[in-house]
Amino acid sequence: MNTLNGGVGTTYKNPKVLLICPPPLNPEIEKGPVFAEMFKGGLEKSRLLPELYEAVAKMGGAKFLDAGSVVSTDGVDGLHLTAESQKKLGAAVAAKVKEILK
Repeated sequence: MNTLNGGVGTTYKNPKVLLICPPPLNPEIEKGPVFAEMFKGGLEKSRLLPELYEAVAKMGGAKFLDAGSVVSTDGVDGLHLTAESQKKLGAAVAAKVKEILK
């Protein structure tokens, strides 16, 4: 990690950090009355996020999870997750945290 011990002037160990990249936007977002304009151009940009998030995680010594490898933004608006996807993501995060804390 690029911090000194626990960070700013501390002597404790660095905390273990998990950086989670959100899943890419769903094309349905372009059909909505509000989100279409709000997230204009976001569909393409959201697909580039995993590589960027992973690079930041590596730079900071954090672990990384790409939520898009587990779930998609399958809610009706193209932005949010369904309850089932929330459960799947929660299980994936829990598994990754258990792995990190071993």
